Amino acid sequence: LYLQKYQEALYYYLLLEKDYPESELVPRAQLQVARIYKDRLRDYGRAIVAYQKLLDLGGDGGDRIQYEVADAYFYLSNFEQARIEFDSLIKGYPDSSLIPEAFYRIAVTFSLEGKLNEAEQAFNTLIESHPDSSYSIEGRFGLAAVLEEKAELKASLLILKDLQGVYPNPEPG
Repeated sequence: LYLQKYQEALYYYLLLEKDYPESELVPRAQLQVARIYKDRLRDYGRAIVAYQKLLDLGGDGGDRIQYEVADAYFYLSNFEQARIEFDSLIKGYPDSSLIPEAFYRIAVTFSLEGKLNEAEQAFNTLIESHPDSSYSIEGRFGLAAVLEEKAELKASLLILKDLQGVYPNPEPG
């Protein structure tokens, strides 16, 4: 893995799982397999299968694994399934620190699909349900962009003026 020989690393992780299924190292190996597929090989389909296998086994970090499944669908541009997976994260792990980001990503999927009314509603849900989250600020910016695209320029401008001096990534002057 550290030598960036990802196919070889996969082989050995999968061999460990096959030859020593009862080993305490198997869950860590399975997680590495999923990460290699998603983050190194960009094989999102296989990553989804690997992460889903981990979800089925249960254990710690289920919210992060659920997030990774949703994220992989996002990268496949399967926005409908990504929303389903993010929604599963929200419903299945209501205390997760990933909830605001999941709401944000749902809104973004609607926006990317040009479903502006749904995007507006999703951004508003994020802003109302998690007003203190950094994703609320991102959501307000996203909402302004959606309103601009809907030609609701006055409403968009009001949000942008309200964000002035608050938005964490201001453009250099």
